[in-house]
Amino acid sequence: MNKEDLEMMTNLAKNVAIYRTKAHLTAKKLSRMIGKPPDFIDKLERLKLKRVPALYVIIAISFVLDVGLNDLTNEDYIKSLLEED
Repeated sequence: MNKEDLEMMTNLAKNVAIYRTKAHLTAKKLSRMIGKPPDFIDKLERLKLKRVPALYVIIAISFVLDVGLNDLTNEDYIKSLLEED
């Protein structure tokens, strides 16, 4: 994975975990809701996937969590909150 992909994956992992928790979903339930194996989201959040998920998977996650793609991929959610001050 190149530097840009790794940065995007890191942001995706952090933000999926945050928005998933806010939606009161387990990693296993979210995985099933997007049609992936039960451990998919867990692997994504722990940066254990070997490559960036396909765009349709990221879109499915954003749809289920009711957030935009930019919210999941562009920047770390916590970092953006801290920078707003």
